[in-house]
Amino acid sequence: MLKSLGSYSGQINGYYDDVTVSGVKHFQKKHGLPATGSVDKRTMQRMVYAYDRVVSNPHRGSGGKGIGGGAGQGGKGIGG
Repeated sequence: MLKSLGSYSGQINGYYDDVTVSGVKHFQKKHGLPATGSVDKRTMQRMVYAYDRVVSNPHRGSGGKGIGGGAGQGGKGIGG
């Protein structure tokens, strides 16, 4: 979801690592949430809502470009 929302770039590896934490923090800042890097209930709700909007209207999303030039890591279900 993070990649589809423009908050993650790189390869997805299935791990919730430092690159994933950075993507979550980016998403949280962008959506006015406390930038903790942890996906709490409120963050997940915002992510699902934003993702549903992108899926229902693909022209509204970021095109999955993401941020940064990281070495490609992410968490299952969140980064991918």
